[in-house]
Amino acid sequence: MSANLLEIKNLHVHYITDDGTAKAVNGIDLALKPGESLGLVGETGAGKTTSALSVLRLVPNPPGKIIEGEINFNGENLLKKREREMRRIRGNKISMIFQDPMTSLNPVFTVGRQIAENVALHQNVSIKKGIERAREMLELVEIPGGRVYDYPHEFSGGMRQRVLIAMALACNPALIIADEPTTALDVTIQAQVLEIIKGLMEKVKTSLIMISHDLGVVREVSERVAVMYAGQIVEVGSIRSVFQNHKHPYTIGLFGSIPDIDDRESTRLKPTPGLMPDAMELPEGCPFHPRCPEAMKKCSEETPESVEIDERHFVSCFLYS
Repeated sequence: MSANLLEIKNLHVHYITDDGTAKAVNGIDLALKPGESLGLVGETGAGKTTSALSVLRLVPNPPGKIIEGEINFNGENLLKKREREMRRIRGNKISMIFQDPMTSLNPVFTVGRQIAENVALHQNVSIKKGIERAREMLELVEIPGGRVYDYPHEFSGGMRQRVLIAMALACNPALIIADEPTTALDVTIQAQVLEIIKGLMEKVKTSLIMISHDLGVVREVSERVAVMYAGQIVEVGSIRSVFQNHKHPYTIGLFGSIPDIDDRESTRLKPTPGLMPDAMELPEGCPFHPRCPEAMKKCSEETPESVEIDERHFVSCFLYS
């Protein structure tokens, strides 16, 4: 059996519509060890959320369809499991924290009831026992246990996000996927939520995939980072390696868009010009070549292979092949 908890191999996901086929994910490969945390970064439309939804087999169908690939969890290919088997895995062995806490919680049920139902379903206990577990989980994310009987609208945005974290952890899953859990929060609450996630990761030894646009957020909670562009992984490695020695021109552009308070000489940021390509009209060869300052003729004709430039640090670029 593989030492990895999760292995994604050559995953392709398309959205097939009347207007055409959007190629959202195009052959990504990822691996995650037990207890490891991985950050997934990239611009809007890069395919981050679609990749995460594919792990839980929640890509909306129609129009979404997993065309090919493998998603192995604990050595078993999730793409070959029946829907009944996937329902036992979702929320139990793999949990997801969605981006918008207000639309992720049912407004007509108390938060305790919603957490308790998840526990009762997967652990075969009564709702009463589930409420007791919900109380424990709320206290774990620094919400008074007595608030199990409150409704979502009675919580602030940051507290609702903590409720979702509590719900995700209630069944002690082996893997949590967090889809931009701090996007809608102010900076102070964002910092609190990140501290809670970090503390819980250390306490319960759960693996984490953190999806974010914010490289600072990823750096706070992740050990490794994968950079996505147009449905492909263009660079992946440890936080230290990628942050200090980023190689792909797109990754260099991402870091060039971040202000550096230690750099007193540079007065302007250096973002990458242009926009993410339309998933229905992806360019031939390397999808980044129309925006790449280092583009060669070969880049518009062939897709670069992933090359290891350091220990577990891979780059998909002809500059290093």
